[in-house]
Amino acid sequence: MKSPLSDAIKSNLDHISFHTPGHSGILLKEDITELSYSGNLLLNSSVIFESECEIAKVYGSENCRYITQGATSAIHIAIKAFSDKKILVVGNCHYSVFSAIRIYKVKNAFYTNSDCLDSIIDTLSPDVIYFSSVDYMGSVKSLKNLRPDVKYIVDEAHGAHFVFSKLLPHTKSIEYADVVIHSLHKTLAAPTGAAVLHYKTRNRDRIEQAICDIHSSSPSYYIMSKSELAIKFLADHGDQIYSAIKYCIDKFKNSINAKFKLVENHDFTRVVIKSECRADLVSKILEKNKIFVEAAYKNFIILIVTPYNCESLSKVADILNSVPSNIESYTDTCDYSKDIQLKKIELFDEYITVDIDSSTKHRAFRELSIYPPGIPFVFAGDEIDADIVNTINNSKESILGLVNNKVCVLI
Repeated sequence: MKSPLSDAIKSNLDHISFHTPGHSGILLKEDITELSYSGNLLLNSSVIFESECEIAKVYGSENCRYITQGATSAIHIAIKAFSDKKILVVGNCHYSVFSAIRIYKVKNAFYTNSDCLDSIIDTLSPDVIYFSSVDYMGSVKSLKNLRPDVKYIVDEAHGAHFVFSKLLPHTKSIEYADVVIHSLHKTLAAPTGAAVLHYKTRNRDRIEQAICDIHSSSPSYYIMSKSELAIKFLADHGDQIYSAIKYCIDKFKNSINAKFKLVENHDFTRVVIKSECRADLVSKILEKNKIFVEAAYKNFIILIVTPYNCESLSKVADILNSVPSNIESYTDTCDYSKDIQLKKIELFDEYITVDIDSSTKHRAFRELSIYPPGIPFVFAGDEIDADIVNTINNSKESILGLVNNKVCVLI
C-alpha cells in the first residue's frame, strides 16, 4: 500500500509556518492545515483523495473517506444522508444513531431488536436498514435475506481490523452495504477520533453533501496521516501480527485460574473475561498495578488486545490470579435490555430537566445509555419507572443522556 498523504507531510516537515494552527509546528510538526501539498478533506482533493483510494483498495470498497471526528460523526453523516427515507434501526446500536435521528429530524424512523426481522421488513417496507455488525463483546452478527430494494448502513466500528488477517472474521459488509463505518482508533495504531466511511458510488451525492454539512472544515491532518500509516502497516504485515497476538491470547487463556473465564466470541482480539466478582472491583485492582482495561461492565472485564500490548497479558494474568477470594460477588439481576418488536422513534422539541429521583412517571425526552457500551436502555417517549431510576442511580457516573446529573423529560 502507498502512503501519499504521509509522504507529502513528511517531505515538508521543515517548512516555516505562518498558517494555522497557531503553535506553528512547535507542538506537533505533522499538525498542519490545507496547504498546496496537503489537499483539502472537504474538497476531497490532491493527496487526500489519493490516500483514500489506497485505503479503499485495502478494504475493497468503492469509495472511502477520512473522518477525523470519530465514528460518531460518521454515523451522523450516514443518517443525515438518508434522513428523508424510512429508516429501520436493528438491534443493539450506539446511542449516537438515535441522537442523529433526533438532530436531523428523521420523521420515519423505527427500531426493533426482534429476531423476526423478515416479517417486520415485509410489514414496514423500510428504505434503509441500519445495524451494527460487531458488538462491544466481539461477536459478529449478519443480516440474512438481503433485499435489493433496501439500502444498508453498517456500523462496523469495532471491526476495522478484520480485513488484515485470515484469522479474523469476514463480515462481507463492504460487498453489499451502501455505507460501512470503521472506527480506526479502536483497534488500529491510529489516534483517537480516527475513522473512515466507505460508500457505494450510487450514493455519492448524498454522502458527499452530508460530509460537507457535518464534518469540520479543520480536520486533523495528524489523524489522517497516522490512520494511513496504521492501515499500511497492517496491510503489509497483518497475518504475521495477528498470529503473534493469537499466540499471546491463547497463552493468557491457559494461565488464568478458574475464577475467570474467557467468553467465546468471533473476534479473538476482543478478550472478554467473565468473573464471579464485580468487574469494577477487579478493574480497580488492575488499575492499582497500572493496568487500565477497555471496560468493566457487570461481571465482564473487556480488553482490546493489539500488537502493542499483547505481551503484557502475562502481567494481567498474574494480577487476576492474585485477586483475593473474598472480593464481592456480582449479584445484580437487572436486565437493562428489553424486547422491542417494532417501535417508532419519537421526536420531541421541548423538555425540562428533573432530579433523577423525581423523574418517575415522566416520559423521557431522549435516550439514556450506560457507557460503555452506549446502548440505550431508555428511548425517547418511554415512561420512566422505579427500575429505571434505580438503574440510573446505580450507574450514575456512566450514564449518557443526563444533563448536569438530571433527566431530560417531556413537558
